[in-house]
Amino acid sequence: MKNRLNVVFVYCTENYPNLFSANNTKISLIAKSLVSLGANVSMINNPYYAEEIEGQHVLNGVNVIDIPNAKLLRRSNKLSSILSDLYVPEFKNVVILSCGKFQDHISTFLIAKKYGFSVGYIFQEWHLDLEDNWKGKVNALLNDTFMLSFYDFILPISEFLIKKSYKYNREFFKLPIVAEYDDNIGDVETVGKGYFLYCASVSYEKVLNFVVQSYCMYKGNSKLKIVLSGNKDKIISFKEKISNNKRIEVYTKLPYEELWSMYRNSDALLIPLIPNYIPDVARFSQKTAEYFSAKRPILTTSVGEMKTYFVDKKTVIFSDYDTKDYSSKMEWISSNSKKAEIIAKQGYEFAKEHFDVCKVSKELYKYLLKI
Repeated sequence: MKNRLNVVFVYCTENYPNLFSANNTKISLIAKSLVSLGANVSMINNPYYAEEIEGQHVLNGVNVIDIPNAKLLRRSNKLSSILSDLYVPEFKNVVILSCGKFQDHISTFLIAKKYGFSVGYIFQEWHLDLEDNWKGKVNALLNDTFMLSFYDFILPISEFLIKKSYKYNREFFKLPIVAEYDDNIGDVETVGKGYFLYCASVSYEKVLNFVVQSYCMYKGNSKLKIVLSGNKDKIISFKEKISNNKRIEVYTKLPYEELWSMYRNSDALLIPLIPNYIPDVARFSQKTAEYFSAKRPILTTSVGEMKTYFVDKKTVIFSDYDTKDYSSKMEWISSNSKKAEIIAKQGYEFAKEHFDVCKVSKELYKYLLKI
């Protein structure tokens, strides 16, 4: 058995390192850790987020490659040339894929197999329940059912997606959220700076409204800070809608260092998930790992992977998906700051045990060698 890995992440990142996103954070952390374990690692950015440019550079030991946003034949030819050059006969060669369009799944799979790569798929959403038009649903059906029959292995991120993977009789490795956990960050000396923090895409309109409505019922003194990404016009519209509430502040396009500081100084971090809403049951948000690494209390709902991993008043604070109950849990955090801090520290220790990128990457390295 070959004992060295050559891993190529194809279309798993978007305009990395210029764009901050959950996918970029997760894949870059894993890639850097695999390099530290002795692997050759390359990341080919998703061309749909690129300009008409191409090139490559090395960052943290990882070969980062851009290909132009061109028609399928041109970018497939370019990908074929890149994968041919990246293949190392004496190594175990693996392509890990994650992209939105079926045509890219099938073309990447065929090209990678042509050169002798084992091919796997990061299964991170149940796309059928995310799409609202027939073209999107057909694409999702092909990606998340048909293609799963062909991959050499699958990397589902949740128990829901593991169950969806069973019937395809493929090898799988659960790839959870990851973060770097630094024990030197210490405890927060003062209990927060008087605000709750919620970070999300403005497209999550239903949950965004839930957070605002819950906060409007909150009787404590802390502010609500919201960090939004996504459609610029929708963000402007949301800001106008809540402009009369001077205790709600909205931020966009924050540098990561500033965002991290906001995590660290919050009273609590908010992650409400919708019960029985399949996308929330299926996914495991990368920001959850980052939240835990900040060693702050997390207020969430017992849905999906949150229910799988965490315990109320031990590692997180659970609420019903109900504005009145969510508001009351905000008040509990404000009134029980010492208890909330204990929960935050216990949540940090649990997350470090299960989601530390070094530990996850070591297991992934061993798994990929055996494929």
